[in-house]
Amino acid sequence: DSYAGLAPDGRVLTAARGDDGTIRLLSIDADLAGAIPLDRPGALNSDPDWSPDGRHWVYRSDRDGRINLWLEDIESGQAFRLTDNAHPLGSRGYGGIGPGRFSPDGQMIAYSCVDAAARSQLCVVGVDGRNARQLTSRTAETNAMYPAWHPSGDRIVFGATAPEDEDGGTALYVIDLATGDISRLPSQPAGRNLGAVWVGE
Repeated sequence: DSYAGLAPDGRVLTAARGDDGTIRLLSIDADLAGAIPLDRPGALNSDPDWSPDGRHWVYRSDRDGRINLWLEDIESGQAFRLTDNAHPLGSRGYGGIGPGRFSPDGQMIAYSCVDAAARSQLCVVGVDGRNARQLTSRTAETNAMYPAWHPSGDRIVFGATAPEDEDGGTALYVIDLATGDISRLPSQPAGRNLGAVWVGE
């Protein structure tokens, strides 16, 4: 149950649960002929994304006892923690830190975070681990999740709890990074609307 990241050369990076209950990364060749397990510290390594230049991965890991985002240099195997999450495993959805997605220029990563009131929000952080900021601040249980960048890098689409829906469903929203304005995408059916990606410009 994991995001899959697509490399520029067509390879796929994903994750799967092993027989021992751990969740580990898998590298799949472009011809989809086979999967190679990538052993990493911790019992949960999931939801990877490939940088646009094909040199780095970002993924969720519990290697330091909490779920955080880690950035890994593919050639050297060196990895460092991007986020400083204080919420324990199992809280706020695998510990509060959602899947990270690279911006089109490879300089920023969007992800779900947890604010001081334990609400899920949308955040971004630089690939050097600096300039982290929270993009949303709604007081409702937003449960912001599954961000995807517009090809221009100036907008992000994400799913969140739709407070205007009486059935407690989720809807797709777009945030303009220049203005901070958030709008709900029109013509969504009632229920759960999540995991959108941009196609074209």
